[in-house]
Amino acid sequence: MIFYKMIHKHWFAVLTLGMLVVTTGCHRGAKDSQSSGKKLPAGSSVWVAFYNVENLFDTDDDPGKDDSEFLPGSELDWTPEKYLEKLDNLTLAITAMNNGKGPDILGLAEVENAQTLSDWTKMTSLKSRNYEYVLEEGPDPRGIDVALMYDPALFAYQGHEVFAVDFPGEPDYITRPILRVDGTISGEEVSVVVVHWPSRRDGEKESEPRRIAAARAVNVAIKDRLADHPDSDIMIMGD
Repeated sequence: MIFYKMIHKHWFAVLTLGMLVVTTGCHRGAKDSQSSGKKLPAGSSVWVAFYNVENLFDTDDDPGKDDSEFLPGSELDWTPEKYLEKLDNLTLAITAMNNGKGPDILGLAEVENAQTLSDWTKMTSLKSRNYEYVLEEGPDPRGIDVALMYDPALFAYQGHEVFAVDFPGEPDYITRPILRVDGTISGEEVSVVVVHWPSRRDGEKESEPRRIAAARAVNVAIKDRLADHPDSDIMIMGD
């Protein structure tokens, strides 16, 4: 059974092992070998969350990305001090979950690159969790991507794939791809699909076809996994 609750417009779920529900390329901060999650006692819970980190940019100019807003000297004057303060504030937010420990699996949206995740997991109190992460840099013009952070002691990473979102009739419209990360929890196959839906800033009616196109890509990611792993549980998260 999966229990959902809304906190500050960000979803989290607590999964009870043995009762999971099926919802029917790479930068990786991890060891070269696949992680091996431990076998958990029956009835144990794994805390799963999704969080939109709202423009997690470092202060370095990333060629090919429109990150000019988040550079020293810009209108925001994005300095190393402000960047570290943002990392600390994000840490406070996610460690408020799971009885102060932070989520065991955490999906993310609006991440600039793997360096920001490396900084976040090594330069803050999150380093005690030994989080590993998966991020593929996609073609989004602003350079924001989805990612997954996880505790390798609980989630054993097996692999991941990204799925591009195509927009019929709008070949020039570009958005971030869908990320699917595959692994096991206490020996049970689990895949996590992370999606950041196309914006509705052009209006709900105008943007609906784009969001449907993203949903089709999610469906492809699910079917692709179940074709070879029909017993895998699948979690979909995003905003």
